[in-house]
Amino acid sequence: MKNIILIVIIFTTMSCKKEIAFIALKKHVETGVYDRDDERKGKKYVYQSAIVVDFPEKKEELEPLLLNYHKKSIDSIFQDEKVINFLTTFYVKNNKTSYFIENADDPGGFSSEILIDYYKEFGIAEIKTKRLSNSKELQTEVSFVN
Repeated sequence: MKNIILIVIIFTTMSCKKEIAFIALKKHVETGVYDRDDERKGKKYVYQSAIVVDFPEKKEELEPLLLNYHKKSIDSIFQDEKVINFLTTFYVKNNKTSYFIENADDPGGFSSEILIDYYKEFGIAEIKTKRLSNSKELQTEVSFVN
């Protein structure tokens, strides 16, 4: 009987272990062109956003997971030599941010829903990779909200 109880406890514990998941916000991915700054004029930037589910609380555990997600796109994005900046913004999944899984920003009308407005409250981190002065060398920085 003790063995059966022990087996049930082990399976329950194993099934409760959560694993991190990323939900790409397909309506929050864009490539743009700098048009105001003389130094960057004509160069491109790319940004994407993702919602993160069941992530570890410790930054030391979370940072490599976020970097891995971000780096999956780096090679394809920086194949275009005009791209100089690539940014990934991560958000906690909740009822506010989940709206953006299927919806783009809605800046007008009776109510407005803009993803970046939730960054201070529900953001996790931003990861930015930039091309260093017309070279193939890249530099990546991670900035956590708190």
